[in-house]
This record gives sequence, C-alpha cells and structure tokens, in this order.
Amino acid sequence: MPKANGFQLLEYFKDFRFEVIFVTAYDNYAIKAIRFSAADYILKPININDLKTAVEKVSSRIQQRQENLRMKQLIYNLGQPGNPRIGLPTGDRIEFVEVNQIIRCQGEGNYTHLYFEAGKHLLVAKTLVEFEELLQEYNFIRIHKAHLVNLKHVTSYLKTDGGMLHLTNGDEVAISRRRKDDVIKKLMLK
Repeated sequence: MPKANGFQLLEYFKDFRFEVIFVTAYDNYAIKAIRFSAADYILKPININDLKTAVEKVSSRIQQRQENLRMKQLIYNLGQPGNPRIGLPTGDRIEFVEVNQIIRCQGEGNYTHLYFEAGKHLLVAKTLVEFEELLQEYNFIRIHKAHLVNLKHVTSYLKTDGGMLHLTNGDEVAISRRRKDDVIKKLMLK
C-alpha cells in the first residue's frame, strides 16, 4: 500500500460493518491488529491452511452476527402486543410473517417446516424447540415431539386413535399419548 498502511486505512471508517484479516510480513503488527478487533492475522508467506482457517473464522463470525440480529428482531417482535411479525431466515432471504398466520410447525432435526394460511410453506434452519420457546405465549402448544400447533387454527379434536387435531388448512396432526392431557386442558381453556 503505497500511501497508507492497513491501520491508517481503517481509521477512515467510523463504523466497522465488515471483518478484517491482516496479512503482513511483519509480526510486530499483531498486537495492533488485535486492538483493531481483526478477525485474524496472517504472516507472509501465506500458508494456505492458515488462510482457510482465517476465512472460516470470519464466515462463522458473520453468520453468528446475522443470527444474533435475527433473534433480537424475533424477540422484539414477539414482545409487541397483538399479532407480531417475525423474521424467518430461509436460504438467501428473510421472510416476514405474522405469528397468527402460522398454522403449525413440524420439526425435522435442525430444521422446522412452517405451514401457513393460504397453503404457504417455509423450511427454516431452526429447531422445533427454538420455535416452541418463542411461540408458546402466542397460543402455540407442543402436541407431539415433532409438532407445534397454533391453537387458533384448531377446528376439531378427534378422540379416537389416541387423539388427533384437525386444523384450518385441512391438516390432521396426531397427539402423542404423553402430551394428550395437556393438549385437552389447553383446548378447553382456549
């Protein structure tokens, strides 16, 4: 860099919305790089493994920051009275939906399928447990290890076969024996 070094360049920025990996031939800049909150510091000549590790670290930090922002937004929205909107990360975008439009959530490992009014469906990289914690105060109940249901969308309860809920979108979801008493209790208080 002919007119300035990397540190002088960074001083021009008031707000860092990016990550920095310092690459230099001088190890005496390491402490200064740490003070600038650099994601990593690589000495020349560049070792490909060091570079890969640094890029993975940056990628992880960016992903964690995005995840934290999404969760903060989700928690803020859920704290709003009425029918809050939540942001759901789906691949390359965030879908904003009203909580009352969610009919049910179906867990599948680290992912959850969300089913909405008008037949809409989203797959979100969050566990069903995370959705259960976030939605329980909005009239959602866990009826099975893989199912979370919005009680506002229950049209009927079928007593046979251990119990089944009919939902406004036509879905039928079985209730686990272990959760049956809690579900019936919640339905009666609805």
